[in-house]
Amino acid sequence: MRKLLVAVMAIGLVAIVSATSFAFTSSLAISTLTATAQFTAAGSVNMSYQFMNLTGGTTNQIYWNTGAITLGSTSWYRADSYMLLSTTMTASGGAVRIYTDNLAADASPKYGFGVQPSTNSPNDPEGLVASSSNTKTLAMCWRVSASTITPAINQGGSGALTPGTLWDTATGNQFPCYLWMMDKGTYNFYTGAASDYSIIRDSGRGIQYSEAGWGATQSNVFVYFGANFATATTPNTYRTQTLRLEAFYE
Repeated sequence: MRKLLVAVMAIGLVAIVSATSFAFTSSLAISTLTATAQFTAAGSVNMSYQFMNLTGGTTNQIYWNTGAITLGSTSWYRADSYMLLSTTMTASGGAVRIYTDNLAADASPKYGFGVQPSTNSPNDPEGLVASSSNTKTLAMCWRVSASTITPAINQGGSGALTPGTLWDTATGNQFPCYLWMMDKGTYNFYTGAASDYSIIRDSGRGIQYSEAGWGATQSNVFVYFGANFATATTPNTYRTQTLRLEAFYE
């Protein structure tokens, strides 16, 4: 695009110099020309990522410092690592989404109840699955930021806010900037509201910095994670080894 723009500007400059050199005072003839730049390729969506520690340096996973979590009183808590995500989109309708895939063949532990049968079902495969019982999960959430942040300890809303909804008090006004982590087995994942919940960035709207809030289109963004430990027990391990990052066309 920059090369095309430079070429157009150069043509304009030549026309101005030519007109000035001959010092035309009246128009003798006008020719109408057409300039076209046509792209026929489908375009592409490319991505790469790196996990980073909140305290600096790189890591190979999303993890929580369980020593800072008090079972029975800690609910939502932010992860101690985050993801640096780089995307390049030339395709119209290109997007990148994130979700767990706890029913997949390579999931360990694999969620035990199967696909969520309806929107009212309590059997939801999303989040961290318990090693002691693969029908128990801890809900997860994520947020994307155009710059690095220091995320506060996350907590559910209270009072006028919905207690089961994740809010971040770091902004001072309890801004709902975290989105629920969906699972591929979540009811109506590809066609319902869950589909939009999973999208980090698309080529038309930019990044989803809050629920249904879109903006900023830069390639490098930062994705932060949280989980709800209100029902966690010990000894136990909660994990998902099938956290998917997917590039696709909408």
